[in-house]
Amino acid sequence: MDTFVDKNVFRHRFCGMLLSTWENFGGQVLFLSLLLVPISAVFGVAFNIEQNTILLTGAVGILGSSILILVDKSINLMNKKSMVHLNLEDYFENFCKVRLERETFQPEELEKYKKEFNQVLETSKQISATAMPVKPETKAELDRRKQARARKEEEKRLQAIRRAEEQERLEEAKIEEEKRRIEERKRIAAKRREEEIRKLEEERLSLEAKKSEISRKTWVKDIMNIQIEEQDEAKEEKEIDMSENNDKMQGLSIEAIEEAPVMNEDSKKFSPQEEKLVEDILKEFFA
Repeated sequence: MDTFVDKNVFRHRFCGMLLSTWENFGGQVLFLSLLLVPISAVFGVAFNIEQNTILLTGAVGILGSSILILVDKSINLMNKKSMVHLNLEDYFENFCKVRLERETFQPEELEKYKKEFNQVLETSKQISATAMPVKPETKAELDRRKQARARKEEEKRLQAIRRAEEQERLEEAKIEEEKRRIEERKRIAAKRREEEIRKLEEERLSLEAKKSEISRKTWVKDIMNIQIEEQDEAKEEKEIDMSENNDKMQGLSIEAIEEAPVMNEDSKKFSPQEEKLVEDILKEFFA
């Protein structure tokens, strides 16, 4: 775009020179004019020239530079280039780009632009025709113009109808899109509700499983406690029976010890076979 702007700006002329030549020439002349002042001062000191001559030469250089700067600022070439660049960019971005997009995505708009362009051409032709000397119109020409006018009116009416239909289609499409969004939202909400219900059901099942596990553990623990208690009771009963047997044995042993002298005395009355039998019975008993 910068090249296009430079090409279209620099082809104009100022004081008989192209603006491209003026820009380069003005810069060189301004540089030489400003350089004239120190050069004249150096030569004036070197060749002992009068002070008035040096000041006059310097004033001429400064005056020429001032005039050149003033002219350059009045032309203001850089600002004009930036304004042209900005206007072109705005035109391309906000008009041409939008128009091309509409022509690409809406082919019916292209026909609309063609008709508008043809209308502009016909209008320009009519204006040029009116500018020309007026000729006496024939009946065929008048009829042709009436037909053209009627055709234009019909085209305008049809175009208005098409615009209305297009507007209705857009409204219907918008309504359908809104309905689709609502259905999509409902579907997403139903899916979320199903997921929440499923999560709650899973949590309930997990809680029931935990509860059943806890109750089973409690039942097993109770059974184990009952078995331990039964074992403890059986052990206590066994210990009590053993203690009772020990007491009985101790009582029997005491009785046997007490009856031993009597039995010894009686044994003297028994025969050897009877004594042996009694000894065996006592051994088995004490065993």
